[in-house]
Amino acid sequence: MSKKLLTYVFMRLTNRFKIGIFKRSGKNFSGKTCVFHRGGGNKKFYRSIDFFRRLDSFGFICSIIYDPNRSAYIGNVLYDNGFFSFIVLSEGTVMGQRIFSGSSFNKNPFNTKSSSFSLKSQALFSVVSNIEGCPLMGSTIARAAGTGAVIVASSLESITLKLKSGWLVNVSPHAIASVGYISNMLYNMRIIGKAGKNRW
Repeated sequence: MSKKLLTYVFMRLTNRFKIGIFKRSGKNFSGKTCVFHRGGGNKKFYRSIDFFRRLDSFGFICSIIYDPNRSAYIGNVLYDNGFFSFIVLSEGTVMGQRIFSGSSFNKNPFNTKSSSFSLKSQALFSVVSNIEGCPLMGSTIARAAGTGAVIVASSLESITLKLKSGWLVNVSPHAIASVGYISNMLYNMRIIGKAGKNRW
């Protein structure tokens, strides 16, 4: 397959996961402006992210892109079974990197950044992110840039995680989590500079 054709196929696949967003800032249910001076902003597309990661398949990172709807970077993943999706990346992930997504790969975890597998197969005191609160519900804990949690205790019934805020959270050992902190760790150090940039 030629490089030009491969690029075309890749762009068509990417566009299938993009959804247009209609802005309703300052308007009520009927479209009437109720709060003034709430306009502005650049046009955005919402990219559907795979927060479940239960494919039990290997894949590789095709590209790393910026998503205006979230603070972390996201990546295009092409799996060995032909599935294609966006995922939230961990810090230190590079293009072309091989990752694993699933729960059945328990004996020898593929312990690379952005790989996801069940918490019961991850080592004690390892850093995880993109954590499921309940199995099969999709990740809900530690999804923002630079966030993560440390596994501080483990048992057959529950896994205890220590968040960056200092809170301790108990989750199921069958919940899925990614390896490493979420990417773009310097996000909170950015300088906005002017009010117009916030409005963009």
